[in-house]
Amino acid sequence: MNWERFEPLATTVLHEGHLLYPYRASALKNQRAWCFGTLYPAASIGERCAARLEVLIESPEQPQGAVRLVWLQNDAVAWIEAEIPGERHWQRDGVHGALEVSLSRLSPDLWRLAATGANTTPDAAPQALLASAQMRCGLERGRFVSALDPGPVYAADAAACQCDGLYPILAGRPEDRDLMLGAPIILEDHAQVAAQSRGDFCDATEMDELLTLRVMTLSAAEQAEIRTAGGLGRAILDRCLDGPTPDLHGGRAWDPYAEPPTSIECRGQWLRAGDRVRLHPRPGGDLFNRVLDGKAARIQAVEQEAAGEVQLAVVVEDDPGADLGEARQTGHRFFFALSEVEPL
Repeated sequence: MNWERFEPLATTVLHEGHLLYPYRASALKNQRAWCFGTLYPAASIGERCAARLEVLIESPEQPQGAVRLVWLQNDAVAWIEAEIPGERHWQRDGVHGALEVSLSRLSPDLWRLAATGANTTPDAAPQALLASAQMRCGLERGRFVSALDPGPVYAADAAACQCDGLYPILAGRPEDRDLMLGAPIILEDHAQVAAQSRGDFCDATEMDELLTLRVMTLSAAEQAEIRTAGGLGRAILDRCLDGPTPDLHGGRAWDPYAEPPTSIECRGQWLRAGDRVRLHPRPGGDLFNRVLDGKAARIQAVEQEAAGEVQLAVVVEDDPGADLGEARQTGHRFFFALSEVEPL
């Protein structure tokens, strides 16, 4: 199994919250890690000790592949790997972990994979954590079904899958369906780290420019403390001081004071504020995308992102709070790309 195909996304998620700006252990917010998805010893009271992932697989034969439960252990990456189906146990430095993977056949061409990862450490030692636990699933035979957009044929079976503590997304390239990441945070299928990013800042955002500039302003004493501690903090410091500030706008020139266009061509028609459109959000979006699909809306404004893409700010016609949308209030004013609207 080529686990490198999960990178860099999987490791970026793994390190989110592990070490925060200003990347010094003495900083108050770094007195503890803020990782998502930590699994505590089984003896802990009121804390999550196990995570479960259930996903669908298309295959006329029994699927083949492997699952890895991956976490941070004393700042290092650790994992348990089991075949599909299979079971493995892990023990190091007094910390115990277990991974169990099962398969059940739902129809001649459809299977359900269920994987449970657990911290089985017998005592409740505070350092016995599986921090930032995630699952990486890879197939050598079979294809995963998207949990976010399973399609009408598999919708009922996908809804019956029970995930606890993990959010399943297809990983890899958009055309790949042999990789599934069970992440402790919500992501979209085939999520990608921005190509312009030069490394992980551990803060669950892509504010590379801002954080680079902030790191560059650290005092000599603060930088010395980070270098002495080593690890990810030192890597971030060296990267920020070693090169130019990254440009996440894709190299496009952007004038923050420039006015957005007043009209834009869409499917052979020119649209401007006040025109009516029908919404057709892209598949796999959030709940609002599904609720607003097919709704008629009025363009409130034509807006332009820093990267140059034009978005239409719309107010849904049958929204009881349409007046709030016209006043630019959150929750009543929505943004859609030109590919997601149909002129009326």
